Amino acid sequence: MERSGDDDTNYNPPPQTIKRTGLSITDPAELERTEVYRAIDVQKQPFERSIYAAHAAPSHLVGKGYGDSMDDLVQGFDMPPCAAPLEKPRMAPQKHAGLGLGMPSGLSRSRPMEMSRPDLNLVPKAMQLEPVSFNKDAETPNLPEIYSFNTSVVSTADSESILRGLETIIKDMKNTQCDSNKTKKVVKGIVVVDENRFVNFVINLYATGPNHPRPDHILLEFQKRSGDAYGFQCFFRNVVRELAKRDLVHFGVQTPSGQLPQPIAPLSLGPEFEQLDFTRDPQFLKNVMVNQIGSKYLEPKRQGISILAKATQNRKNINLIAQFGEQGLSTLTNLMTDCHDLPIARGAAASLKNIFAHDNIRVQAHKQQLFKILSAAFLKWSGANERNEVTSSTLVCDELCDALERLAQDSDMIRQYVNQQDVAQLRRVASNSPHEMLSHKAKRLVGIVMAN
Repeated sequence: MERSGDDDTNYNPPPQTIKRTGLSITDPAELERTEVYRAIDVQKQPFERSIYAAHAAPSHLVGKGYGDSMDDLVQGFDMPPCAAPLEKPRMAPQKHAGLGLGMPSGLSRSRPMEMSRPDLNLVPKAMQLEPVSFNKDAETPNLPEIYSFNTSVVSTADSESILRGLETIIKDMKNTQCDSNKTKKVVKGIVVVDENRFVNFVINLYATGPNHPRPDHILLEFQKRSGDAYGFQCFFRNVVRELAKRDLVHFGVQTPSGQLPQPIAPLSLGPEFEQLDFTRDPQFLKNVMVNQIGSKYLEPKRQGISILAKATQNRKNINLIAQFGEQGLSTLTNLMTDCHDLPIARGAAASLKNIFAHDNIRVQAHKQQLFKILSAAFLKWSGANERNEVTSSTLVCDELCDALERLAQDSDMIRQYVNQQDVAQLRRVASNSPHEMLSHKAKRLVGIVMAN
């Protein structure tokens, strides 16, 4: 249908025909593909038309790279066939619009693309991100609205003293490892409670600000990221107690009086329950060694190895494990070499350290070249290896060092089964490990082996 005259007042488009960007479309499939276009009078609203065309045809805005010609667009990202070239928006010369609000002045399809930073004055305030607020005096992040209220304490000391105290206390605790970030005021780490309760924790330092009940102080937030809840509570309360002894924490947050949380009293179940005794049911040990540790699933392995690490502290259970012979040693050795899970590797190393107290087991270990295998595992978990198969862990390496030292006490076996290549792995740990403590232990092991 053709228009009659120049008057647009009485003009009605035919069914399924809509004027868009200067073209009439009658094909239903083409209408569906260009649904994002809307009917706009080009002569009356050229700037509004350019906005909708820019959204519908992103190839006008995005090329292969800065300065690429718009004729070299990636296939499939060019203008729809119904889209006409963009007209110059009504903007001041040499000024660019914000992202999605028109095109730079004078830009056409055949000209190189001109990129510019968006004008934030044209971006709605709801879409603008506010910068993170920091305490300018202590450079400590301000306390957020939501934090772990029940496991937080307040200190009047400065943040640097608190961080040094946390590092000292946590590293002196048994079965812990931690790393601190003095810039972000954060301490992260892992703690093992009662041999089988693994806890991943984070300690954040915040400035309370003037509106807090304890204004202008430092708040220590203890977070349990994963692991055992009871183990985390024991760790949190023990650390707070040690900080209080050093005058580094002063108020609790839970109570109005500001009383600090107290350590949890240990629950004694009697001497018969302090250590597991497999002699009462020998089938239980077989179930742990074969069904749980030998399982292909992760959780049964973790559960079984944690039970074995605690049970091997009992001399009676070690004598029972010695009856397994090479099968028991092979099971634990395979865990050290094949599994990269930290709780499993740490439990296997602790179990080996405990059973190496048995003379016959040490002889079998030397015959199976366990000193070489454990030295390679020590290198892998120390962070000194060139290939980063796992994240370095002092928790695993501490147990491996103790196990290697027990093997090194047999001078005849060391001379017979340990060679210079095995010592070279320990020397690499001593020189390349990022942990000073592990380097020191590796040097001591090298000295013990060379003395034999």
